[in-house]
Amino acid sequence: MYDTFQKPAEKSSELQKLDDQWGKTPARAQEDRYAGLPDGDYEANIEEVRLSETASTQRPVVIWTLRIFDGPNGAGRVVYKNRVITEKTLPYLKEDLEKCGLTLQRLSELEESLPQLTGRAVAFRKVTRPNGADIYFSWSRPKGAPAVDDGLPF
Repeated sequence: MYDTFQKPAEKSSELQKLDDQWGKTPARAQEDRYAGLPDGDYEANIEEVRLSETASTQRPVVIWTLRIFDGPNGAGRVVYKNRVITEKTLPYLKEDLEKCGLTLQRLSELEESLPQLTGRAVAFRKVTRPNGADIYFSWSRPKGAPAVDDGLPF
């Protein structure tokens, strides 16, 4: 990053330019958003799905609010799943939405379509890795899921 031949005073001067931003920058703390929720398979109802934006970068993000109704030590618990939307995450967002039962022709339809997911049942798996924990939607439909009337005759 820094040239090894650069004088210490020059390094300090470059760093001083970032002092104001440094004071406003919070330290990243390793957090387990799912503390106390064992790894495993869960079934949940989607209580809400909304489009928001990240606080730090103002990028669009989809936020799922899920209430677990079946799984190891999780019944009744509420968990959140976030998916930041970037060019790189589009395939993952599309997969998440389709696993929840929503297929879009255009991404611009997202915000107006998200309320269709409220009340649907989804299955997911909680996985903990060295860099943190996350939840991944499953293609399978929950066994104890209430039926969703999607207007289709079959």
